[in-house]
Amino acid sequence: MKINKLNNSVKRAFMALMFASLSFSSASANNYIINNGEGLMIEDELQISGSFTFFGNSTVDIENSRLGTSFNGRFSIFSNDPTPAYQQMNLYNSTLYVDSIYAPKNFTLNVKDNSFLFADDNTINMANLYVENSTLVANGIRVSSLNLESNSTWNTSGSSTITTAFHIHNGSTVNLTITSAFDAIKASGICYIGDVYFNFNFSDDFIDSIMYGAGYYDLVFADTIVGDPRFATGASYSINVADSNGTYTWIVTDLGHEIYRLSDFQLIAIPEPSTYAAIFGVIALAFVAYRRRK
Repeated sequence: MKINKLNNSVKRAFMALMFASLSFSSASANNYIINNGEGLMIEDELQISGSFTFFGNSTVDIENSRLGTSFNGRFSIFSNDPTPAYQQMNLYNSTLYVDSIYAPKNFTLNVKDNSFLFADDNTINMANLYVENSTLVANGIRVSSLNLESNSTWNTSGSSTITTAFHIHNGSTVNLTITSAFDAIKASGICYIGDVYFNFNFSDDFIDSIMYGAGYYDLVFADTIVGDPRFATGASYSINVADSNGTYTWIVTDLGHEIYRLSDFQLIAIPEPSTYAAIFGVIALAFVAYRRRK
């Protein structure tokens, strides 16, 4: 009995030490400074939060790593030299959560090989963003140039501004959640679009405004891409307007010329707790009957 008590005490002490070390590592931040002419490699790392500050010509490569968390772990990226000749960050099979990117000149972020880049709202202000075979989740971004390559996905809500141009290539997907009648992907220059899947959904607040207003909404696809769109020759891009968002359902009517009318909005009925109890009761009875037969 004494030995068991001793073992339990040792176990409790060991677990307390583990939790203490975890709490310490979560509280610490990894802050990197990459000076002119330097390169940094991060490989097979799991880090909670931190920052990257670039000076002059500098590069960071991140492979098979996760930086940040889906809760509150974030990294910031900052260019401290307004006119460097070369600054670049490369993600390969990695995940990066950012709370801010401020690198408006001569900075390129490459997101490749099944990587995942998540940015909080309106936190990306940078020069060049290149996404290939990866996923970008970012709202309200401001970039000089965006390239969304094949087999890539961009999930965005609201408006995003590309200050010069963007390329959305064959096989990529854009999931756009409309939060107001003015939401769009905006560019001051040419927008090249290939065989792309455009999926549109709508926020609850926007649907509420429609219901208290005209009662219907006409989604004009041409208004969702503002600039000088150039569609690839023979491009067969597809447009999907979802008819439900988890709270409401509605009817979508194709009016032609890539105009879609949303109307007849209805709340989705949510079963009462008693209904769930009845459903689980039926499942339990069926399981008991099945066991008895066996």
